[in-house]
Amino acid sequence: MPLTERDRALCLIRQAQGHALQGGQTCSLAAINTAHRLVDRAADVGEDDPDTIGRHCTPAHLRAYEDYCLLRLGLVGPATRTLRNILEGARRDGDLAEVGGVDVRGTVSQRVGQLNQQTQALLQSARV
Repeated sequence: MPLTERDRALCLIRQAQGHALQGGQTCSLAAINTAHRLVDRAADVGEDDPDTIGRHCTPAHLRAYEDYCLLRLGLVGPATRTLRNILEGARRDGDLAEVGGVDVRGTVSQRVGQLNQQTQALLQSARV
């Protein structure tokens, strides 16, 4: 059975994660952008075969992984804004508490806490 657009997008998400873990921003974002196009195309043609591995690869799922990659790349601001919106929707829908074995809420909270600590330290050193 050939891979569907959603299957290919799911593979690209994993590739983007690998690049992000190694600090490869350009490659990570390129893989994510291609995955977005594939998911959009899959939605346009009604490609929702329940037997494919990527059937759960929806725009919301893809955005969550994109933001996870942004967090890994140190781009906290853009990632946390979008993740907060996704998580608010997830709380209403009871979905996306965990993405690919990663506790998204915990990761976001931890990174926001780190950013707040760094900001406080900079402010404190500026006063001295």
